[in-house]
Amino acid sequence: MKITSLLIGLMAATALGFGACASAESLPPDWLAHWENPSPSERPLQIVHGIDPARAMAEGMDQVTHGDRTQKTEPQGMDFYKDRGLGGVVCNVAFDDYLQSEKNWKTLIAAVEQCQRLGLIVWLYDEKGYPSGAADKLVLAENPAYEATNLVWDESREEPLFLRPGFEYAHASNNYHACRRYPNLIDDRATSCFIEKTHEAYWKRLEPHFGRTIEAMFTDEPSLMAINIGSLPKRVRKRVPVVDPVDPSVKPLPAVPWTYDLAERYQARYGEDLMPRRRSLFVGDSAEDREIRRRYWALVADLLAERYFGAIGRWCADHGIASSGHSLWEERPLHHVPLEGNGLKMLAQMDIPGLDILSSNPKSVCESKWLTA
Repeated sequence: MKITSLLIGLMAATALGFGACASAESLPPDWLAHWENPSPSERPLQIVHGIDPARAMAEGMDQVTHGDRTQKTEPQGMDFYKDRGLGGVVCNVAFDDYLQSEKNWKTLIAAVEQCQRLGLIVWLYDEKGYPSGAADKLVLAENPAYEATNLVWDESREEPLFLRPGFEYAHASNNYHACRRYPNLIDDRATSCFIEKTHEAYWKRLEPHFGRTIEAMFTDEPSLMAINIGSLPKRVRKRVPVVDPVDPSVKPLPAVPWTYDLAERYQARYGEDLMPRRRSLFVGDSAEDREIRRRYWALVADLLAERYFGAIGRWCADHGIASSGHSLWEERPLHHVPLEGNGLKMLAQMDIPGLDILSSNPKSVCESKWLTA
């Protein structure tokens, strides 16, 4: 709040035509003190994850890449980030042997302890790559039934409505990290498993730092896997690891998210049976058809808010930290419904809602990104 107030004050002074000296003299001394030496909470945090960033930090080495060679420079440690004016890091246990390697956990612990000594802030990133919610393969390894499930419509079939996994054509198979199957975020059992595999693992090893050095956890682009968001460009696709191969025989079909108790929840909430009315989720323009769709998506939004974003928020609150993150394609309101049911309702579950603007160029806000903010 202090740094925000200072920025507003400086802009106001500039608008009134004060010179630099006159502006400084007219501002409260504590504002200027914060401007000259912001606290860690008022500085940027550097994201450090990838092949093995935490080990390099804990060993006090800075990795530098030159062409196809990677060399280690003189020891830097976490001082490297503090000396460059950063307030801390957003980091995770190393991606190799994800969440399983005790060696990697010890490396992360050492890095967090360095941050504590230097007064740097730590946020924890909750996934191997993205989208969050899978704990890499651990959630689905626990129970394959936790996979994202869709109700799909194929008018060429005698029975056009049927269930299938939400994988082919969805973000799970079309993201920049890995082509891999993904859990069902409106299945409370799947999210409970994710929290157990991920959040509880960090708590077990870093409990003394929660609410102190560790201030938040960040969840990255979780979503419902029931919409075709488009294929990756070929130049990108060839570089994305294929953990789970797609089935080319799977047809692209209209789909909506589904879970084991959705029909039961619909009945309890609206007092009517959705099953004989499922056709209205795909076709029909009568007032009844539209009302069924409106009710359905309102229910899906509440399930996602409660069972994923809300569950993570409650866990973070119980463990003394803030919940943060950002959703998929928040800059396109048209996609909020199929991806989340209600995008703003998901952000409202976070203590520190975020957005994705992958640029440090201030002019980028002059594009469509200003609408997102």
